[in-house]
Amino acid sequence: NVDARSVVDQINKTFGELKGKRETPAPVPTLSPLRAEAVSIMTDAVRQDRLSIMWDTPWLRGRAVPLDHQGRVIHVHFRINSEYKSI
Repeated sequence: NVDARSVVDQINKTFGELKGKRETPAPVPTLSPLRAEAVSIMTDAVRQDRLSIMWDTPWLRGRAVPLDHQGRVIHVHFRINSEYKSI
């Protein structure tokens, strides 16, 4: 349970001194939707290059790894010229 007053107090403490008008953020590029089918990296049956982004649990917090806005580790796997890579 979160006390609503403490949340409001924290927001006011953090952002209360800001002045000026709020600006609309710039649009963020997005990927077009992909088919909802899993691709195994253990098969050579895949003939088309693919990019997949997977979100993992935050067990690596505090280390130099890419995190999403919720603090989850982002793993990126991709296949180029029949060679699998992971970053």
